[in-house]
Parts: sequence; C-alpha cells; structure tokens
Amino acid sequence: MRKNKRLSKNGFSLIELIIVLAVMAIIALIAIPNFTAVRDSSRNKADKQSMEVIKRIMLVSQIEMDLGTNTCFDIRFDENDKLTLSGGGAGLTQEQNDYLEGQLEEVKRPQGMSTLYTLGKRADSYRVDIYHNGDIEINTYDSKSNGKPDEGNEYNGE
Repeated sequence: MRKNKRLSKNGFSLIELIIVLAVMAIIALIAIPNFTAVRDSSRNKADKQSMEVIKRIMLVSQIEMDLGTNTCFDIRFDENDKLTLSGGGAGLTQEQNDYLEGQLEEVKRPQGMSTLYTLGKRADSYRVDIYHNGDIEINTYDSKSNGKPDEGNEYNGE
C-alpha cells in the first residue's frame, strides 16, 4: 500500500512536459508562417486600396486642374510620414503641386511590397504615371532603389 501512495504523487513527469512542448513547437511551426503570409497579404491589400484612392484623386484633379499628359511624379514620405511630391516628367506647377499635396494628405505610406522596379522589397513611395491617352497608373516602389530596376525585375504592368 505504501508503494501506491508514492506513485500517485501530484504533478507531471518529465516525459509529459517534453511531449507538451513538442506539440506546442509543431503548432508554432505551422501557425507563424501562416500569420506572416496573412499579415503581408493585408499590407498589400491596404496598398491597393491606397492606390485606388490616389487614382480617384488624380482623375478628379485631371478634370479640375489640367495636370497634362505624359506626366509622372512620386509621392514620398519623410520620417514623420509627411507626404511630398517629387519628380514630374512634364513638370507640375506650384499651384498643382500644392493642390495635389492637399488632396493626398490622408494617403498612408505604403506598407506592402514594391510593385515597380525592385519587386520583393518593401515599398516606401508611390509612383504616379499619367499617359498621353489619359490613363493613370499607380505603383509602389522602394525609393532607395533610385528608380533603377533590379536585373530581371522590371514591372510588366500585370
């Protein structure tokens, strides 16, 4: 009888604890990559929404203030997330620049991956292209790439 009392002590054995830890590690190995993929996907979707907002603003701005065609400019953000416009292939007037900065001030910094130049890198700026036929294309890119595509990573518009 004394032996039975000794075997029925409270607590878990070392083997039971190791099994529980192994199961938790397996669950973590499955869950963490899925969480990362979901987070990246949501960032890219947020960027697509921002690009649609920018496109709508550009369409309205094209009607209200003729921005011209064959124009391109960048929407960049400083360390305080203040938006600035730079570039401008055909050149924006100061009035157009101020107007657009006011209209775009609610646009958030890109969070997802670049869709232009350096694919697979984290984007930090938007690129706005207004073509001669009036089409407007918005992309995200990494401004640290200085607009130079990585070898084989040119954006093909898809």
